[in-house]
Amino acid sequence: MGGFFSRRDAEALAADNGKLADQLRQAQVEALRSELAGVKARAESQAEAHQEQRKTAAQEAARMVERFTGAQAERDQAQRDAAAAREEAAGLRGQLEAFEEQHTQLMAAFRDSEKADKAVSRTNKD
Repeated sequence: MGGFFSRRDAEALAADNGKLADQLRQAQVEALRSELAGVKARAESQAEAHQEQRKTAAQEAARMVERFTGAQAERDQAQRDAAAAREEAAGLRGQLEAFEEQHTQLMAAFRDSEKADKAVSRTNKD
């Protein structure tokens, strides 16, 4: 029996080898499960971060829409104010032109009146 294994030894070795192979497979399965859990945790963390980024982007977009809407309202009000100012300026221009025409007529009447007064005083002196 010197170097040879008995059948029983061979069967025991095969059984031990089978147990070791099962333990190795089990260890590999556990390592894969652990790695998978880590990958899932990172994926969930990234998904949460992405969701938070989307939420922040949506909030910023809403603020930008609000600011844009406010700017449009201010622009519209400024256009209405400018139109009202143009109308008022046109009315004031019309009034000024009427006053200038009246002034011109009054000044002409005043000059005519002065000429008449001078003519009467010359006639009275003669």
